Amino acid sequence: MAKIGVREVRVEAAAEVPAPIVENTKGNVRQHLATCATGPEPHIVEVRIDNFKEANPAAVVLVGDTASLAGQVRVIKASDGTIVGEYYVQELMLGMGLIGLAITANADTRLPPAFAKRICERVFKRPSTVQG
Repeated sequence: MAKIGVREVRVEAAAEVPAPIVENTKGNVRQHLATCATGPEPHIVEVRIDNFKEANPAAVVLVGDTASLAGQVRVIKASDGTIVGEYYVQELMLGMGLIGLAITANADTRLPPAFAKRICERVFKRPSTVQG
């Protein structure tokens, strides 16, 4: 995947995913892919967010819970529409007890950049150089 560059990023979501999560994910995916998918061959990256789940604070304290953002990533050759690869990417934050509350807090702002970094690592086999 070293030759793959990104010409266009498309992000869509299942109906139950909140609009702010979709917008935050769009921005983060574009920003991170600009640093990890820099090859000369133009491709389209389609991301379909299938699931966003916030952790239940009471469950985190009592038994543990997760916050997650997951979806399908498709890489398409821009010149002819050939699908180069399809991947399922998931980012989780697991927490338990009072420390777990801090770990799973603000999932709506912390998961999209982590999800975008995971795309770089899993799909393009390169780390994102975006700080933060």
